Amino acid sequence: MNHLNKLSKSSGLLNHNRSLFSSSNIRQILYTNNNNNNNNNNNNKNSININTTLFNNVLNNQKQLIRGFIKNRRIKQSFFAQSTGQIFNQDVLPGFLTILSSPLKWFEYAKFIYRNITSNALIKSKLKNLDKIHYSKKKFLAEAEEMFNELGKAVAEGNKNDINDISTIQFSSVVFKNTGINDTNIKNYKTEWNGKINSKKMIWSRAGQIKLTHSETSFFAQNCVEFTGTQSIIVKDKNDKVISSIEDQPFKSEYVFERNVSSLPSQWRIASSTEFPIK
Repeated sequence: MNHLNKLSKSSGLLNHNRSLFSSSNIRQILYTNNNNNNNNNNNNKNSININTTLFNNVLNNQKQLIRGFIKNRRIKQSFFAQSTGQIFNQDVLPGFLTILSSPLKWFEYAKFIYRNITSNALIKSKLKNLDKIHYSKKKFLAEAEEMFNELGKAVAEGNKNDINDISTIQFSSVVFKNTGINDTNIKNYKTEWNGKINSKKMIWSRAGQIKLTHSETSFFAQNCVEFTGTQSIIVKDKNDKVISSIEDQPFKSEYVFERNVSSLPSQWRIASSTEFPIK
């Protein structure tokens, strides 16, 4: 236990101001095993430096984008018309008390809500015409939660195929780069991730044209969802011996989801995420 505490403090694993999934490299667990020194092999065989800010802002990278609501089956990324990563809404809405106490912000708030309502109606209409889909916020939030959990497990396991299935090319490339999934040393270890969503809510919805090429545009829908809950991670060696673990780490995250609503094939995919400190 003392070794675990020392290891966790040095690696930032027990930083309760950050969520596990948001910490800058979920799978960038650069394991450095010190048992190259034969004289100290017995003492050091478990002294593996987990140099990781596990799940720390993997997904917060330059506002990368996504696409993806899953209907009946997943379709390869390359089959989709890809957006350039533009996010429709960059504004952060002030807190309700701030808005209430500042009449100057009332118009801004009303405009924000109006855009949410009109965008949601437009997305619903577009999807119905495109693929006979009965779109609703409730169904979307359930699917978004499923994708959040799938992404956490896929990144922890280093499963690139699953990551590709639920993210855009731009977003998955960011994840691969920042998580060390291609590190061969990681194959000697196993990481298990579990998350529990306590609440989820739609922050904003937007719909509009995004340029695909110099001369081509397409109509996209974007939804931003806030997730709060707890996450746990366990790192094991090849003999299934626990090396390090954290349980029930609180988190608060916002994910942007995107879908092309003007042509098929298309589905919702994960685009970006922003992590917030837990006070």
